[in-house]
Amino acid sequence: MYNWKLVPTKSIGDINFGMDRLEVRALFSGAFEEFKKTEDSDETTDDFGDFHVYYDEEDKVEAVEIFENVTVEYEGKTIFPIAVGDIIKIFEDIEVEEEFLTDYEKSIGYSLDEDEVECVLFGNEGYFD
Repeated sequence: MYNWKLVPTKSIGDINFGMDRLEVRALFSGAFEEFKKTEDSDETTDDFGDFHVYYDEEDKVEAVEIFENVTVEYEGKTIFPIAVGDIIKIFEDIEVEEEFLTDYEKSIGYSLDEDEVECVLFGNEGYFD
């Protein structure tokens, strides 16, 4: 289980946005599977089991998607795992779009499955623009 702190658009845990792919892999002892998230993806993603790390065309971290076994804190509050109602209380500028909640300024996107948080994605600056 990981316990990470978020600095929006800068870092999540020990992963810094803009960090090189090989540095990320070294952080987690190389235990990953590289794959294309979609058929149309130009870049590959690293699957570390409980989370995915997305890279840009220069192999620099641009986003991290978390599924389970990771607790994320922001300003002393747990923001993952979290109940949907609590997300809206913490992030004043979050936009609600059917099965997604997105804070564009902080580059945070929650994916919902009915009324449950399925996963959360943290991106570099402008990732959701």
